[in-house]
Amino acid sequence: MEWLQLSFPSPVYPVAVRIHQTYGRGAISRVTLIGSDGVGLTVWEGVDVPAPCPGVLDVRVQLTTTLVSELRVDLDESRTGTWNQIDAVELVGVR
Repeated sequence: MEWLQLSFPSPVYPVAVRIHQTYGRGAISRVTLIGSDGVGLTVWEGVDVPAPCPGVLDVRVQLTTTLVSELRVDLDESRTGTWNQIDAVELVGVR
C-alpha cells in the first residue's frame, strides 16, 4: 500500500475532493479528510473506475462541522499491476 498525504494553506469545510490521474487509474482505494483536530474521516472507500487516463475521481463530501486542511489518498497498486500517477488533488470547500 502506498499513500499520499497533502496539506492545503487555507482550511475549509469540504464539499468535494477531486483527484486528477494521468496514469494507472484504478489504484485509489480510500480518501480520508484530516480535520483541524487531527482526527481522520474516511469520505470514500472502494474501487476507482479503471477508465482510460487521464481521468478524475470526483468524491462528493457531506458538509462537515470541522475545518479541513489535510487529506490522505490511499493507493492499492496491486489492483492495476502498475503504478499510479496523480497530477493534482483539489480540496473543494467553503469557509
